[in-house]
Amino acid sequence: MPGPQTGRYGLYMYGMIGALLIMVAAFRVLGKDLHLEVMTTAGSVKLSLASLVMPLFNIAILDLLVTVMVLEKSSFFKAYFAKRCRSKHAESSNTMNPSNGNDKVAERMLEAQNRLDEHIESQWAEFCDYLQNPEGDNSEAFEHRVSQHLGNLEVLQKLQDRFTIANTSGPASFLHITTIPKPTPSPNSAIVKIRAFGLNRMDLLQREGKYPVPPQAPSTLGVEFSGVIESFGDEVREGGEEGFKVGDEVFGLAYGGAYAEFINVSVHMLIRKPEELGWVEVAGVPETWITATQAMYLIGEYAPGKTILWHAGASSVSIAGIQLSRGDGAGAIYVTAGSQEKIDFCVKELGATAGFNYRTQDWAKEILAATNGKGVDIIVDFVGQNYFQGNLDAAARDGRIVHLGAMSGTKLPAGVDIGAFVRKRVRFEGSSLRSRDEGYQGKLRDTLVEHAVPLLRKGEMKVFVEKVFPWERIVEAHELMESNRTKGKIICTID
Repeated sequence: MPGPQTGRYGLYMYGMIGALLIMVAAFRVLGKDLHLEVMTTAGSVKLSLASLVMPLFNIAILDLLVTVMVLEKSSFFKAYFAKRCRSKHAESSNTMNPSNGNDKVAERMLEAQNRLDEHIESQWAEFCDYLQNPEGDNSEAFEHRVSQHLGNLEVLQKLQDRFTIANTSGPASFLHITTIPKPTPSPNSAIVKIRAFGLNRMDLLQREGKYPVPPQAPSTLGVEFSGVIESFGDEVREGGEEGFKVGDEVFGLAYGGAYAEFINVSVHMLIRKPEELGWVEVAGVPETWITATQAMYLIGEYAPGKTILWHAGASSVSIAGIQLSRGDGAGAIYVTAGSQEKIDFCVKELGATAGFNYRTQDWAKEILAATNGKGVDIIVDFVGQNYFQGNLDAAARDGRIVHLGAMSGTKLPAGVDIGAFVRKRVRFEGSSLRSRDEGYQGKLRDTLVEHAVPLLRKGEMKVFVEKVFPWERIVEAHELMESNRTKGKIICTID
């Protein structure tokens, strides 16, 4: 049998359908002069069917109006029922996500969650009872009571949907907000109250159980964020080597845990938020801009005057990389993308030299033609298998191919010609950022602060944000990223 929520929801749906059917039948009867003859002891009485149907017609209209008002006017219902359905999927796993605390704490929190669920069920039942029997209230009193009930339910829902977005492997619809113990600071870390966090493609892979998460990372998704420092670990002296203080506005990179209200993060990976930039903008900087910095400078050995090719030109990392290349005097900047719209964006908005549509053009041949057969000095690739041969062909002598992802796969087909490794002295190097130690990541942070932050402050570089969601709509945010229709960052905010 359906639970009390879905049962009553179904009742209102059937009520709406029933109301429409009654109305249709009423119109059919009203359109004809039909009578009903009733035999009594005093003789026969002739009654008009129209007079009998009119009360039913009025009831149908009232039923329809109440149903529409309740279900359409309140955004609470959609979120509430979606959450209750998702919780059914999550019951087989630990929706409390207690891995960061001891069992007793988790048990107490689970008990509190269950009590809150019961209270919501009670409030919901009371509301439904009132709708069925409004106690003779006039329309104004009825609307006031409905608003009051909905307000109570929304408050309870906000209490329930707090603290962190838990992840059980599967599609985006499996993501849900749950509660876990508030993190405590590690010796060299800070607790940051998060204001916004950015989405990255690795989040999709981790959600599906396909990403090698570092052992020190919590199960909660998310690696980049912005927020306010709340406290420090025992070995961090406030205002010390890093200069941070409680209350400082920062943004930063973490091994995981950014889809939450609070995060425990190394102070070596925090950066002060420039007053010229907002919470949303800086939340989209750490992972993408640091990855672009790593690819260009530490692996690609970039120097002013070199030429560079950014694949997936409208991706967040390449958007950052194109701007870094332009700002640091690249000889030429090329991109690949899957539509003319994205190519125009990279060239006209970001300052790329030229772009090539991988769906309609042989981009490797186009690169060689554009460089008079020389090729490019640095290639940054996220695609893998399908671009491997093309990258070798398009690379210049002593070129660097930086491999950051394998969206098309990792196994090469037969017939790949690797002669360029020797003939052109090409170096192919793969890398990741999340698995690096704090020392390496700290070095990248300093490089970002040196090369990018000053230009971001001046407005000479820009964080392109595709869309901002409240974190309660994390499912929609993941689905948008999966669509591959974006040209910039997707950010979630926490009120």
